[in-house]
Amino acid sequence: MKSRVYAYIALLCLFVQALEAQQINLEVLSEVRLFNEEVINTAGLEFSPSYWKDNIIYVHSSQAKNDIDPNINEPYFDLKFAAVGTGSSLDRSAFLPKKINSPFHEGQACFDARGNLYFTSDNYNNDNLVKDLTGTAHLQIYTISQIDGQWGEKEKWYHCTSDHSFAHPTVTPTADTLVFASDMKESGSDMDLYYSVRIGAVWSTPKALDSINSNANDWFPHYHNGYLYFASDRDNEYGMADLDVYVASFKNGVIGMPVKLPEPFNSGFDDFGFIVNQEGTSGYLSSNRTGGKGKDDIYRWEADTSIYAAEEIPLHTLSLRNTSNIGQSIPISIRWTSIEDIPINKFDEWEVIGNKLQFDLADITFQNSLDTFLINNNLDLSFLGDQFFHYEVKSSAINPYENIAFIRSSDTLSFQLSKKVEEIKIIPKKKVTILDVPVEKGTVIVFNNIYYAFNSAELQAGAQQELDLLAKAMIEDSSIKVQLSAHTDARGTESANQILSDKRAASAKAYLVSKGILSNRIYTVGFGESRLRNHCDDGVSCTEDEHRYNRRTEVKILE
Repeated sequence: MKSRVYAYIALLCLFVQALEAQQINLEVLSEVRLFNEEVINTAGLEFSPSYWKDNIIYVHSSQAKNDIDPNINEPYFDLKFAAVGTGSSLDRSAFLPKKINSPFHEGQACFDARGNLYFTSDNYNNDNLVKDLTGTAHLQIYTISQIDGQWGEKEKWYHCTSDHSFAHPTVTPTADTLVFASDMKESGSDMDLYYSVRIGAVWSTPKALDSINSNANDWFPHYHNGYLYFASDRDNEYGMADLDVYVASFKNGVIGMPVKLPEPFNSGFDDFGFIVNQEGTSGYLSSNRTGGKGKDDIYRWEADTSIYAAEEIPLHTLSLRNTSNIGQSIPISIRWTSIEDIPINKFDEWEVIGNKLQFDLADITFQNSLDTFLINNNLDLSFLGDQFFHYEVKSSAINPYENIAFIRSSDTLSFQLSKKVEEIKIIPKKKVTILDVPVEKGTVIVFNNIYYAFNSAELQAGAQQELDLLAKAMIEDSSIKVQLSAHTDARGTESANQILSDKRAASAKAYLVSKGILSNRIYTVGFGESRLRNHCDDGVSCTEDEHRYNRRTEVKILE
């Protein structure tokens, strides 16, 4: 059974926060080494690399391709991938399948941890470009999933519209935030950076990253480790509007001031499409600087140490306080793990109930655990860094207690335990049945084997067995009250049959009373021939057995 606990919804804001982003070591950045990825670079365009497992996805424009986009006088772009070989160099490139590569442009792409690919493509439908009122076909963001090696069907991202471009997606590893470039702003056609947050299956309305957007183009974003890397052609020291790579801290929509990366990342040419590996020791970027094989090439960069400066992990204290003053040693089990190790994408499976958030702990791996005691109702625990705690009390004398806590600094958590009260066991009442039918209010039981002679209200000898079963049930449960209804066949007049059914119901009641059942627990009614169960109506020839089928007594449970 999955363990579930409740926490105030206000904790949601704390949960989605990761550790404070590590500081970038600018000195290490300035000493990196660059290598042209000559194996995959061609005389055409190779740019916008992105990590995918042990591969790199990138954009490729082959000069051998016959289909030329007349707007840029270049072949249409496709997405390729290359294996990361020894020393992080790239080789063995191949095209992504036609489910992704269309007859038109494909651009910057990225994967999330779930195997979903987000990529840029021209706006098209059935191999025809979709254009706005000015005749322009805008870029769009598409998503497609790969499950067990098979690609699904691609879908246009939720907020894309045909009158603006949406391009260059990058997602946080758990795919809860998407950053992209768009020309949505009304002041001009330059590209700006926007972000959207996924809440469940719905993406929030995109918001512009105004603190870093400029009057020029800001695009080609890449999210990593609490930082957003992007390219901008705002004026630089070379007096030209070439693309340069910038970086800004980015968490929960709060973004710091952008800083331009030093040489050799930036040059007097276009430098963009910067990415960094998990350790911060190497990565790739694209550039059209001199010395390359083509117009845009992909370069690998390497550093001797991580570009992220090591940070001191703070020591915190968690103080647990039981305010009930029970005055004894109480066993408590505590599990905890770093907040950054919590799978944020599990939010999809968690529920808001009332004003509380219901957490599912089943898929959380806790790195630390402790079984100890609350001594005199108190416990102090020291730990390093921001932690997610789950603690519970289980004791034969104490009512179970369970809770979670996000601890980002020293904190005191108070709660109140209560002693168990001995439970009074209630023995459930045995379920009474008649002819294997449960005796419940509203149930109707048909007695087919209570026989009367033709035109007689006297029970035939040996025909009372079913009434005996009813009497037994009513003796076992004195709360049972019933209605007995008698029915005749269609032979004879309606009035005579009505009188006869009344007498038969009364005869059945008299039999039950003779068995010791109080008469006020039995109500009778006669229906005569008004409720026949077959076709044997007046004037219809029927056998004796067919007529007998209509002569019956029914029991309805009233209480």
